[in-house]
Amino acid sequence: MLLQAAIVGFAGLGVRPLVLSSASHDDFYQYIAELSEQGVAPRFGQSYGVKVAGGTFGASFDVNTLRLPDELVLNELRTTSHFEQHELRWTGTGTQPLYATLLVSSAPNDLGNAYQIDCLLKDDGQFVIPESVLAAAPSGFVWATFTREDRHIEKSGGHSLLLFGQVEVSHQFALGPRCERPELMAACEASAQTVRAAYQTCQLVPPSVAELCPDYVTSSCQLCPEYFDCVAKSTTCSDAGFTVASGCRCPAP
Repeated sequence: MLLQAAIVGFAGLGVRPLVLSSASHDDFYQYIAELSEQGVAPRFGQSYGVKVAGGTFGASFDVNTLRLPDELVLNELRTTSHFEQHELRWTGTGTQPLYATLLVSSAPNDLGNAYQIDCLLKDDGQFVIPESVLAAAPSGFVWATFTREDRHIEKSGGHSLLLFGQVEVSHQFALGPRCERPELMAACEASAQTVRAAYQTCQLVPPSVAELCPDYVTSSCQLCPEYFDCVAKSTTCSDAGFTVASGCRCPAP
């Protein structure tokens, strides 16, 4: 079933195509428009139109009730790199739960072995993370994702489609105390130059030194200079392609 799907209502840009999601299969079709990836400024809290037609779909589907939720900004996480507070606040509200996932790992970006915390929060602008939840999690590096959705089933032209607008934000920070470690900054900056050179050799756009050495990493109480040496050695460009560092750890005490 070949469809033409579009979202309508981008300020000044008219109609934009929806892209078939990789999650689609023979019995399930999902079409997505990623506003940030298209360089389009989202109109938070406002509605868009959706048009679908073609293939064996039959009568066209045409509604203007796809709503993008309110903007979502996590105030505490936007201003801190080490999080020990129990209370989170955010902007906007919603009628549906706010989804939160925290992946806690012993090394930055080691999500394959992460301790996972999943929460459904009442979307009222504030939430207290239970002390028992944080106490059960190890100290480490956190990749936190928060998702606000507005979803409902809409009928048009004899069809019923599930429409949902979604706003998602992610933050990376350390769970635990802060340590001033000048030797970590020096080791990370030296490692970053080697990592950037590997990107450039493979004709890839390299991350900046600031992106490779964020504050929550260079002020960690858990890392050591040897970790950054491993990152530099493990990030390579060869005939086999580009390899990103993984599995780096500090030596056992």
